[in-house]
Amino acid sequence: MLTLGPMARNDGLLSAMYGDECYRPPPNPVPYLYRTLLVLTIDVILQKMSPEIQRKVDANRARWRAARAAEQATQQQADAQLNDPDSAKPIWADRPTRS
Repeated sequence: MLTLGPMARNDGLLSAMYGDECYRPPPNPVPYLYRTLLVLTIDVILQKMSPEIQRKVDANRARWRAARAAEQATQQQADAQLNDPDSAKPIWADRPTRS
């Protein structure tokens, strides 16, 4: 039986020798805990900024939301036109309405 020394026991060498059947230790939860406890959220960072920068960020968010709403409205209109059974015939084929 082949025994490996302490220097040869790493994931790269074992997976190269034995494939993916080798033992892999579970991931360490400590970096995840540090990330979740120490990394600030966007809202916390925004609150710590000056009011001028906060106004700029709010203006950018409002512009983005308006563009997104316009894009969704355009998409809904396009979907409605595709699902309309009368969309196959040309517009001039409709009889004019008298008012």
